[in-house]
Amino acid sequence: MGKKKFITAKAVNESLRLALRERDATRSIELFLAHMGEKSHSERIYIFEGEKGCSVDNTFEWCASGV
Repeated sequence: MGKKKFITAKAVNESLRLALRERDATRSIELFLAHMGEKSHSERIYIFEGEKGCSVDNTFEWCASGV
């Protein structure tokens, strides 16, 4: 099993601060995911959206360089 990754409140706040500077919502989410991925040393980060009883969509995805 892979090594668990933890992210600090400071890293989350930095990610939010970067994202909230952006006017475009899609770009804002992309920046947030990228910053969170880099700070947590993750290979991938996803956002899934869905409604109760319905299918789930992978609406956003970030992948580390080389993945």
